[in-house]
Amino acid sequence: MVSTEANAQRLTRAIAEWIASGPHSTPADVALAGRGMADCIAVMLAGWSDSASHALRRIDGLGDWADPLSPPARDPGTLAAHLACAAHALDFDDNAFGNHTSAVLTPVLLAEAARVPTSGARLLDAYLAGYETWAELSAREDDSVHGKGWHPSAVYGPIAAAAALCVLRGLDADQCSNALSLAASMSGGVVAQFGTPAKPWQVGRSARAGFEAVALTEAGMTAAPDALEHPLGFLMAISPKGHVRRDGPTETGRHMARNGLNFKRYPVCYAMHRALDGLLAIQHKSMTPPEDIARIEIEVGEAQAAMLRHAQPSTTAEAKFSLPFGAAAVLLRGGLGPAELDPDFITSDAVRALLAKVDVHTRKGRHPIEPSLAPSDSVTIHLKNGASHSSEVILPLGHFCNPAPPEVLDRKIADCLAAGPRPDHASRLLSKMRDLSALDDTRALIAIGQEDLVA
Repeated sequence: MVSTEANAQRLTRAIAEWIASGPHSTPADVALAGRGMADCIAVMLAGWSDSASHALRRIDGLGDWADPLSPPARDPGTLAAHLACAAHALDFDDNAFGNHTSAVLTPVLLAEAARVPTSGARLLDAYLAGYETWAELSAREDDSVHGKGWHPSAVYGPIAAAAALCVLRGLDADQCSNALSLAASMSGGVVAQFGTPAKPWQVGRSARAGFEAVALTEAGMTAAPDALEHPLGFLMAISPKGHVRRDGPTETGRHMARNGLNFKRYPVCYAMHRALDGLLAIQHKSMTPPEDIARIEIEVGEAQAAMLRHAQPSTTAEAKFSLPFGAAAVLLRGGLGPAELDPDFITSDAVRALLAKVDVHTRKGRHPIEPSLAPSDSVTIHLKNGASHSSEVILPLGHFCNPAPPEVLDRKIADCLAAGPRPDHASRLLSKMRDLSALDDTRALIAIGQEDLVA
């Protein structure tokens, strides 16, 4: 009989063998991955002018890098760090199972494609390898890593980035196992940074770490073969209560069909999207003027409330993690987009007046398919005349299981491209992004020193 511990010691190897076996895609998976990469590229371009992106370029001496899809001749890890920071800067990028998968994986693949051009189909296959590796590890944890203080995108991200790169570089199972092990030693990032420019920087570090793990593997550095599942390894180290499955069969190759990707309608933390949907639903029915509101009650999960830590935001970064601000924005403006994240609006008297009326309460329990969320969020608007209106939301619009109409996401992508550094190329770039699987040569999308993109 094989012991449980012996079974556990095979996890890193099992994932590595799956990565090396390729291909990793079904037509449905490819279509969704392509949508995720297109969404990520769009928000990355829109986030290129964010303060976090500017700061990172300054310290790396890349202040004159104007177009993210025409990068300078630098090592791919550096390029990936900058692209990933911009992709997450607006907090407008997609997510899955509480993690920002595309904001790590897409920049990594773009940076590698800038170094060694490939096909769009190969990029998508590598994306899926990274996604499935990420999902496999996340699914083994029964508790909220957010609640422990871990930023999961910065914790799982390096390992997923390494997995994706292993596919593009054609590494064998031994090399894949070693790269995963090294990447596990590069994980890190804390929830305390939410609402600051350090949050997208943590995602940038994850992208860079994947390159370093693969480069060290190719250079001959070896690492523990069981770093993921060892009793003192990655999974146990990040587990909030030790309720993590280090043994048992893997389900790599099945997670995308089960979890998909969740596309954001608002450029703020996903933890508040359900509440915003609920408030908008009430407003669409009642058309209540903000001045008639006496009090706004919102109930969210404990982990959500911990992430949404800014009750009185004064900056754009803080507003993205402020549920009272999100409520005020949608009630005053009928929506929440990049325009509402202007510092003058955030600190306006109208917003401040509504902030004082928002009461946030917590509820226990976890959503069965979204572990960072409560089973549902509820909102109630109490009016000065004694009436009240309530709404309960289980999944936000744009979630994999509650998809938004295609035209909503198409409009988002078009708006982000128009707000990016090359609005003159937005329509041509969009045509390339619509079907990445048909792209024969990624130089049509990204290339080092290429001045006239997607011509």
